[in-house]
Amino acid sequence: LLGATAIEDRLQDGVPEALQSLYKAGIKLWVCTGDKQETAINIALSCGILEAHMDVAIINEHNLEDAEAQIDKTIGRWTALKQMRGAEIGRIPVIANNPSQNSEGQQQVQQQQKHGLRRFGKRFVNFMRKLWILMFGTGPDPAVGDAFPKSQEKLDYTIDTDIASFGIVIDGPTLVFALDPSLEKKFMILGRLAKTVITCRVSPKQKSQIVELVRKFEKDKVTLAIGDGANDVGMIYAAHVGIGLYGKEGVEAVLASDFALGQFRFLERLLIVHGRWSYKRMCKLVMAVIYKSIVWTMLEFWSGFYQNFSSQPITDPLLGGLYNLICTVIPTLILGVWDYDVDQEYALMFPEIYRKCQRRTSSRYRVFLSWMFAAFWQSLIVFQGVRYGYGRPYSLSDMYGREAGLSARGMIYMGATVIGVHAYLGLFIGAWNCFTASLYLLSLSIYLFSAIIFCTPAVGNALSAEYVMVAQTIWSQGKVWLVWFIL
Repeated sequence: LLGATAIEDRLQDGVPEALQSLYKAGIKLWVCTGDKQETAINIALSCGILEAHMDVAIINEHNLEDAEAQIDKTIGRWTALKQMRGAEIGRIPVIANNPSQNSEGQQQVQQQQKHGLRRFGKRFVNFMRKLWILMFGTGPDPAVGDAFPKSQEKLDYTIDTDIASFGIVIDGPTLVFALDPSLEKKFMILGRLAKTVITCRVSPKQKSQIVELVRKFEKDKVTLAIGDGANDVGMIYAAHVGIGLYGKEGVEAVLASDFALGQFRFLERLLIVHGRWSYKRMCKLVMAVIYKSIVWTMLEFWSGFYQNFSSQPITDPLLGGLYNLICTVIPTLILGVWDYDVDQEYALMFPEIYRKCQRRTSSRYRVFLSWMFAAFWQSLIVFQGVRYGYGRPYSLSDMYGREAGLSARGMIYMGATVIGVHAYLGLFIGAWNCFTASLYLLSLSIYLFSAIIFCTPAVGNALSAEYVMVAQTIWSQGKVWLVWFIL
């Protein structure tokens, strides 16, 4: 033996910690590698992907029948274990390719409806328990007996015994059979039961097929693929979000990706911090834009009842156009760019809060309806508050006794709406600091100065003569500021 050479293939720094944080955040991991099965298992153990107490199923078969038998056996064993622990088995929606599968789909729909009624009953019982405690300060009388102990204990036990004790290791030749159209549904059920899926000796095409399989049966889930080499390009393209790592295997993965990272550990901050912030910001931004537009539009609607729906605008169209253009744009800009509800240190310390984003708690229909309802009742209060605040004909007079008319009323309506929108959107901003507070004050003052400029003789005579010196007149009267403050 004259000598030996070796290539060190070790993990980057922070990979095990990042993977554990992703697990706590509720993110499912599928590992696709070209390494040998023994190497893949050792790496998974060192990363914490596979744990000592896990029930790991190693699937290595040489034909379709044996692969199906092994998958059926594993599904049966894991299903029995989960039912013993009280956990519900996730179901894959049936995709009927022919009419003979319709009966199976109907049976599954009926089973889902039964599970939905059972979940509704649990939620109702928990709601009544919370309502009892809120009204009387304690739970039901111990002498009578707790009416809720079984359902509550079962619910807590279900949460503690999640699908975190099963793992799958499957090689590339067996994966060919598992991805067969006749077996892919069962393989997806098995993958959904497992905490971790490790595929070894897989080809680049198989990597992309795995992503496409998940997207086919999990249509409400978002897939992310991360890789560092040219063999990961197909997988990156197939996923919803593709991430490339700068490494020693070239830049093909980086060029094909949506995001590029220097190290794998940066994925933790990208998802748990910036991904969560981006989701929350986008939801608030969409709701806020629709909300403030409805508030202004509904003022025109309420005004139509007192104008016989004559299409008379509540204020000058050019001045009203400034409402969405400059007067209320800064609050939505803060919500969409700089807002956050939790600091990044706490988000990394408690990655479990990322699970709320997976449940889409900020983009549900009831959240949308709550914003719309707020826009309706706030616009009505602003309209009636200004109308009755000035009596009839609810107009203002200048120092010479001349009435300002509809132009003054419209500017007061617009000012009250701008202030009300700022006040309401300020309740949803979590990142209050000197910078955002300064921007907020600047946004509130934009309407006052833009109205003064619009009503100057030089501008007013060129655009709308009836608005000349109207802002200067009504801004000098304390009643306007008092009504705005009350509203």
